[in-house]
Amino acid sequence: MRVNSRVSRRFEVHSLKASVPTVGTSTDQESSDFQSSNFNQINPLEVARCFTQLATQDLFSKAHPLQSNQQHLQAAVQWLKRAQDATPDDGVSWGYSLKGGWRSSYRETSGYIAITLFDVAACLGDRDAYERAVRIARWLCDRQNDDGSISNPEFG
Repeated sequence: MRVNSRVSRRFEVHSLKASVPTVGTSTDQESSDFQSSNFNQINPLEVARCFTQLATQDLFSKAHPLQSNQQHLQAAVQWLKRAQDATPDDGVSWGYSLKGGWRSSYRETSGYIAITLFDVAACLGDRDAYERAVRIARWLCDRQNDDGSISNPEFG
């Protein structure tokens, strides 16, 4: 069974049109509780309606050709960049929820993504990926503990 990537792209666009989540400007709290976050809520009925409509269209439409590896790579890089843009600092969001949108920056996730963006910059010549990786690295340095570790302050 082939998955139609058109559905996920259109679902994302329709969901964002239905209710665009905004990022709270509050803090460096990295382990937000879903109920206490500062994110707008997305209407679950609208999301279900959009998903059902797009899934039905996909089910009954012709199969689309698979995308190239390069197109998949570019889509993944754009997702990582959106995850960084969604936060009020230079870290990277730890996730996305249909109920609450983008989550706050998280140190571990940001570290992994910085390395990935440095690799993207080197392999693809993506200057923006390099600049983003540097911003993430600086953000992580600002949060580094006296002993050199970078840990979640909630857990020590």
